[in-house]
Amino acid sequence: MTGSVVVGYTATDAGADAAALGARLARSIGATLHLVIVLPTEGTRSAAVPPERAYEEHIRAQARKWLADAVVRLPQELTRSGHVRFSESFAEGLIAAGEEFDARVIVIGAAGGGILGRHRLGSVASELLHSSTIPVALAPAGTALQDDHVLPRVTVAVGSRPGADALLDEAGWTDRDTDGIRMKDGKRLSVRWIAWTPVPDDRAALANAIQSDLKSIGFEVQREELEPGAYNEQYEPKTFDLTDWGFSGVDPDLLRSHLHTDGFQNASQVSDPQIDALLEQAVASSDQDKRNELYTQLQQWNATYTAIVPLYSPSAITAVGDRVEGLEYDLYGRPLFYDVTVG
Repeated sequence: MTGSVVVGYTATDAGADAAALGARLARSIGATLHLVIVLPTEGTRSAAVPPERAYEEHIRAQARKWLADAVVRLPQELTRSGHVRFSESFAEGLIAAGEEFDARVIVIGAAGGGILGRHRLGSVASELLHSSTIPVALAPAGTALQDDHVLPRVTVAVGSRPGADALLDEAGWTDRDTDGIRMKDGKRLSVRWIAWTPVPDDRAALANAIQSDLKSIGFEVQREELEPGAYNEQYEPKTFDLTDWGFSGVDPDLLRSHLHTDGFQNASQVSDPQIDALLEQAVASSDQDKRNELYTQLQQWNATYTAIVPLYSPSAITAVGDRVEGLEYDLYGRPLFYDVTVG
């Protein structure tokens, strides 16, 4: 294999996690490992920071020391090096370093405050994921503490924007069949999506758009619209890859039916004792701040593992004339006409 792995390094736990994941990836594909610290260019620092030469040299020297310490801790069999780069933003500097070193992937750590073993997307990760044409790998919190020869789980997010082809190529889906669908080891890159009829027009249009976008990069989505009885026959044994439905609620406890091991709408077959515990603690608590904290952790988990992919929130517009009296709305914002009169 050729190319390299670029790690966006900081002297923090997240930086150690990124370096650990980068080392595993570099070893598995036979690539060179580059640890990169990005410092702000002059003019992008806070006005409170004096632009003195001595200060600049101090920061550079500290960055080089952090890199030297980190490189020494990496597996000795790897070809590895550390680099200091300057840019207006950390993400921009990493992308430039990735292009400079012909990187096959850029690795960064999770933002602070996440659950152990999970991701929390910070500003750098968000900027990279929306601008990098090089695949981006996010190291879950605690990666540096795990067995450095094992990657127990990899979650991949792919779209049709620039860089999607490179990500699928890296995953080994490089062959194509006569329909242009990617293949690997004789298998098509294909998923089965079942839907419950009747399918609203807005959902049908959205599904068609998703199918078209993914087909453009060689990813097949086979969508089947089933009558309720046929749908239930497929849903119970979970013979599908994707399904969709609409749901709403006035309390976030509704997530329990979708994410708890015993949830009746747990279509993604989530079974995680830590997630079950968060859901149970949240529904049992009457402390709103505590509940907010627990549900934030659940949302962060879902942003990483994508058990549920939120697509859109429908809106309803109600026009009311001056002669209408008694119109009220339920907790979902839907109009109630029981006591309506027209004068």
